[in-house]
Amino acid sequence: MFKSLFLVALLAFLPLVHADFFLVLPFEQKLFGGDIVDIGAVSSGETFEVSISDETFFESGVRWSKVEISQGALPVGWVVLAPNVFEKRFLLKISVPKNALPNIYSFKVLASNESLGLSEEFTVRVLVKENLFSAAINNPALNQFPLAGEKVVFDVVLRNDSIASHSVKVFSSLPRDWFEELQVVVGSGQTVNAKFEVFPKVVGKRDFKIIVSSNLSQKEVAALGSSVMVRPTIIGKLSAPENGYPFFSFSLGAFYFFNSFLFSFFS
Repeated sequence: MFKSLFLVALLAFLPLVHADFFLVLPFEQKLFGGDIVDIGAVSSGETFEVSISDETFFESGVRWSKVEISQGALPVGWVVLAPNVFEKRFLLKISVPKNALPNIYSFKVLASNESLGLSEEFTVRVLVKENLFSAAINNPALNQFPLAGEKVVFDVVLRNDSIASHSVKVFSSLPRDWFEELQVVVGSGQTVNAKFEVFPKVVGKRDFKIIVSSNLSQKEVAALGSSVMVRPTIIGKLSAPENGYPFFSFSLGAFYFFNSFLFSFFS
């Protein structure tokens, strides 16, 4: 009974009432109608998420029944997917066009309770910026002297400063059978340590690059220089001609020709 009376009073004074919001993604923050909130940076071509609770902060328990981008509020070329409704929260996915120029963009989010005729909106500001993804080798000097065929593991640190998750490929300038390619998804604002494995096949020193490439833009994010000095095993010495002659030192040519002869004789 009391709740019904409260709703009647609420309808009578609706023009004077202002409901609030609770932003859930990309971070948690209480907002008031008419507020402007800066949610962070995103790169062109990425898709980011904005989520708010259905809570209005009215004591009566009145909740938002619908959340959407205000009509005509999105920048040109930007696309919002149909809102997803989860338990007690709404999720909006917004795609930034690949040709979006670096700048600050804004749009309005509208929340409403259609049965009460209640609605409020707030403004979201987003910075479009390039080079939000970075990579580095955490242990470039680790195990630089493996035996031929011995696994070497490099810790590749991937950092994503965007409010959108980003998918990358990690590979190398080494011959394809020397390494295991990685596919890694790094969440918004997260740092991931990826284990990049190298299996040297030929003895001697080999300089190479670990390359991180964006699956979204198909562009190189980073090329990280490193090297290995591979030590021979007895079997490796004799079978070296099967894996190719040393490209790094012509002075070892005679040695490998002699090993080739021994390998052929004893095999």
